[in-house]
Amino acid sequence: MSNRRPRPGTTATAAAGLALIAAGLSAGPAAARASASVLACAGYETATYQPGLTLTEQQVIVTASGAVGPCTGTDLQHTGGSISFQGQGQLACAGGNSSGSGVINWSNPQTDATAFDFTGGASLRPGGISVLLLTGEVRSGDFQGSQISVEIALVPSPTESLRCTTPEGLSTSSGVLSVQIL
Repeated sequence: MSNRRPRPGTTATAAAGLALIAAGLSAGPAAARASASVLACAGYETATYQPGLTLTEQQVIVTASGAVGPCTGTDLQHTGGSISFQGQGQLACAGGNSSGSGVINWSNPQTDATAFDFTGGASLRPGGISVLLLTGEVRSGDFQGSQISVEIALVPSPTESLRCTTPEGLSTSSGVLSVQIL
């Protein structure tokens, strides 16, 4: 688990985002995925965008890192760790699509890292919450061949949201995440 603390004022928004993810996982097709999952993890991540996100879609490189855990499921060896991913695509503050790869490095030294490829889509939800859903397949390491989904709720502060209207754009955002390995 990361020793890094969220920025002041982000705890409430992170909690609200986690509640939205939990609500999303408890209804509809997502609930079916959650009940069939081998592993489900909560977490937190910070993403950077190059160039910064603006109101107009443009080609953007995204890099992100964070922590996953606690994890629950049928596998008691994978209880937490770190996650990172990199991708690119046509993105804007209000949404877009991307693809890339990522890795989860588990905190248990007796496990192997889980490397995955993904395609993803982001959309803006009510209240200014951007939800990014990455889906793909584990290509190597633990859970190889399994499906993976990572849902991230990015809840920017009003000041961060205003950066979308500047030429430089929004260069970083943070939020809660949920990982499902099926």
